[in-house]
Amino acid sequence: MLCACWLYSGMTFSCSWAGAFAFVWICAVSAQDWRAEVPASLTALSGLCLTIPCRYHYPGSKFSEDKLTGIWYRGYFVAQVYNSKHPDVVDPLFRKRTSLVGSLESNECSLKIQEIGESDAQTYMFRIEIENIEKYTYKDRTVTVNITVTPHSPSVNCPGVLMEGVPVSLTCTTVHTCSDAKPTLSWSHINANNAISQPQEQHALQDAWEERSVLSLVPSAASHLEEIQCIAKYPDGQQGFGKKCRLIVNYIPKNVTVSVQSPVGDIKQRDTVILSCQSESHPLPHSFSWVRVQDGLEEPLQEETGQELTLPNIGHEPGWFQCQAENSMGVGVAQPISLNVLYLPVILEPSWCLVQSGEMLCECVAQANPPPSIHWTHPVTKDRIEGQMNSSESFGHQVRASLRTSLSTMKFTGDDFAVVNTTADQEGLSNITFSCVAENNLGSTILIFTLKEKVSPTKSARGAKHRVGLVVSLVVGMIALLSAVGGLAFKGWRTLRIVKTRDPDERNVRTGLFLLHNV
Repeated sequence: MLCACWLYSGMTFSCSWAGAFAFVWICAVSAQDWRAEVPASLTALSGLCLTIPCRYHYPGSKFSEDKLTGIWYRGYFVAQVYNSKHPDVVDPLFRKRTSLVGSLESNECSLKIQEIGESDAQTYMFRIEIENIEKYTYKDRTVTVNITVTPHSPSVNCPGVLMEGVPVSLTCTTVHTCSDAKPTLSWSHINANNAISQPQEQHALQDAWEERSVLSLVPSAASHLEEIQCIAKYPDGQQGFGKKCRLIVNYIPKNVTVSVQSPVGDIKQRDTVILSCQSESHPLPHSFSWVRVQDGLEEPLQEETGQELTLPNIGHEPGWFQCQAENSMGVGVAQPISLNVLYLPVILEPSWCLVQSGEMLCECVAQANPPPSIHWTHPVTKDRIEGQMNSSESFGHQVRASLRTSLSTMKFTGDDFAVVNTTADQEGLSNITFSCVAENNLGSTILIFTLKEKVSPTKSARGAKHRVGLVVSLVVGMIALLSAVGGLAFKGWRTLRIVKTRDPDERNVRTGLFLLHNV
């Protein structure tokens, strides 16, 4: 019998005999048919497991599982870390910690190492033994294992500039080397509408596994400049933190408000007031517009397009002011505001005084901010006039004060009541004056009433002529008074008033003398 075999690349071989027949088994096997597919290196997280992906190939026909023995070595034949047929020969440091993933019959040779530690940082190689046929070690396909105590950091695809209200998805991924100890991915809190994390997915890579989580959200203004982070949590409690991703969201101006920039504190009449239009937006507003609302009518301030509005010499009723801020996303409108302007008391036209049935009846109407207080005084002595008084405040900082006092308690001579002329003047009249005083913490305004009493009919004929002329003028005046006061009887008095307004800084002095009414 003859057996002839060729040896290629140092491969071992065997020849077999069969019965009485001679044959030649040509072992023409190329070394290229012996190959393994393994990663050159892997990095494993200490404390978890490690799976070294492996597929191997050998020439010739397929053999069943019972004919195959798979062996893994650490180093160059230093020690066996796994043996599919003889586990008792395995290094005690690896015994019961290693297992084969898949089946040798299916050309699978992946090695799983449990509870991996720093001492497992070695070089590993695989060997296949075909019973009574062949043995081969894949020495040119070794795997270097590195051990880390720091979990792998997930990565996030940070988007570019986002638009408010436009949906977007963010993807977080992390790679690991232990299929049955995969990390759980989660997202940090974010202020966004409809933020939903999709179910986590696992994808097999060539030499590891990838975990993937997708977060879908609708960005809002509250999302702008927020930092979002993906976190990988492993079964043993270790965590890996991804790089923070800052969101940039474009949105229209919001929370648009008008504020007083100057003066700081109280606003007084005749001050120069500067208003500012404030808003939150991205990008920043590129233009502003202003509107004045007065008596229900809107007045666009066409020349004012800046963020600030200057109002020189402000009046006590300037109206309402509103601004608009505009950027590339749209326009935001502020709620109109009114200015609380402080001003001196102003005594209004409805103020009056008359005499009826031996009593003097007066009413003084004043307006100011803060609302004024009203009292009645003698212009010279400054003594207060006593009597029945009543005050009531009404809308618009107005205050009405009435006085009712008996003439019998009032003297028409002497200095007590600042008599202008206690004897008959050329018109046959004698005078009495008194004041309505309206004041607040900014100053006071005085309304001086002058009552003229007719002199006794025993005066000269020339004086009588004057009285006749006066009576005629008084009758004309009485007609106007009756329509305004309600038909009060003529008593021979007429009232003049002098208005004086003075603030503490002597900035405003106003005096006038005019006829109120004739009675």
